[in-house]
Amino acid sequence: MKFKLVLILLVMWQEVAVSAPTTIVAAAASVKFAIEEIAQEFTNETGLKITFSFGSSANLTRQIIQQAPFELFISADEAYVLRLWDQGLTPNQGVVYAKGKLALFIPHNSPLNQPKTVNNMQHILHSKHIKHLAIANPELAPYGKMAKDFLIATNLWQTLKHKLVLGENVAQAAQFAISGATEAGIIAYAYSFNPTLQKKVNL
Repeated sequence: MKFKLVLILLVMWQEVAVSAPTTIVAAAASVKFAIEEIAQEFTNETGLKITFSFGSSANLTRQIIQQAPFELFISADEAYVLRLWDQGLTPNQGVVYAKGKLALFIPHNSPLNQPKTVNNMQHILHSKHIKHLAIANPELAPYGKMAKDFLIATNLWQTLKHKLVLGENVAQAAQFAISGATEAGIIAYAYSFNPTLQKKVNL
């Protein structure tokens, strides 16, 4: 079973000094590794530098409402973009640039077997070996909400909700699994390409 999440690129409505040495971009933690590579190519081509502020989409939205000096917002859910649009804080409703998927991350030291496809995720999550499961906070992070929706749709929510360890975002949820604090974590598929995570799984 798959869930897809709409990602939005949003140009913030605020004046920026021409002489500013860097452009400050607010971005969901789930896009960290892909967007940093793109930003480096942009800098190489233009000479313009980009500074990122990564976090959960909800917290970044709150910071924007509080007048944080961001010029771009890359959200993991269009709902946050539309909220800013409704408040008159953006010049438009953003542009959909990608779709995201969930992934089950299981590190080397977990007693769970390494999943081969998303289709057996439900079977793995039924395992008696799961004492703790990491997800991003559904109240803050879109991928956390999608993880919760997945567990509800597969009738696993009642079984696992008391075993959940909540991270502020997918990066923190993944860290819980890496550290051994949980046996697995439901994270963004894009974030699974994090080099640190790649070293922690059986490929």
